[in-house]
Amino acid sequence: DAKSSLVPVLEHVTSELEAHKPYPPLLVQFGDLLHSHVYRFLPVPHFKKFRSAVASKEGLAPSTRNRKHDRHCLDSRRPNLVTVNGADHMQPIIWKLGTARHYGTIPMVEKSDTPWESKKPVAVYRGQLTGSIHSHQRHSSDDDNCNRWHRCRLVYTHGNSTLVDAKLTSTRHRMPNVLNGVELVGKSLPMAKMLEYKAIVMLEGNDVASGLKWALLSQSVVLMPP
Repeated sequence: DAKSSLVPVLEHVTSELEAHKPYPPLLVQFGDLLHSHVYRFLPVPHFKKFRSAVASKEGLAPSTRNRKHDRHCLDSRRPNLVTVNGADHMQPIIWKLGTARHYGTIPMVEKSDTPWESKKPVAVYRGQLTGSIHSHQRHSSDDDNCNRWHRCRLVYTHGNSTLVDAKLTSTRHRMPNVLNGVELVGKSLPMAKMLEYKAIVMLEGNDVASGLKWALLSQSVVLMPP
């Protein structure tokens, strides 16, 4: 998938550089490594599959609020969206990377979906224990670490809930499978099974939740933190 996504990019870049030899250096990195967080603000052109937005509602409002005299959302009078990259760093060039993982199931949504009236009146969540590299503190208790991880916190808080069916599919050896008697790990559910629920919870891990696209296309309600 990475090859099919990046080869066209590299071919395009190479063709543009033919008239500008010697070639400038080209850096390529795959995966959610520590370097992705340490060097997230780059002073050189770079490709990413997402662009981080502002960190607060106040910062987003000037670019998204509705105005009486605006004819459409692309009104040139609106201020530019200032992302977390700030004005001192280059904004990433958005490219459709990770297509198989993020978009491969979309053609199956319509066939696999359950009519709204037949869906279970419950919110469902499944996902591995991924997330911020700063969530896990080696010298902290499991309770404190679980509370820092929003995925773990969701599962732990709703361990006995009848309205939220939330389980981790793997703790990735970062937490015990059972915390204070609460089962954190449960059976993984295929897309068709998750579409039997009226609400689907999508939480970011190292990146955007990979199931967000098919969930938005479904007839279930997608729940995400603000």
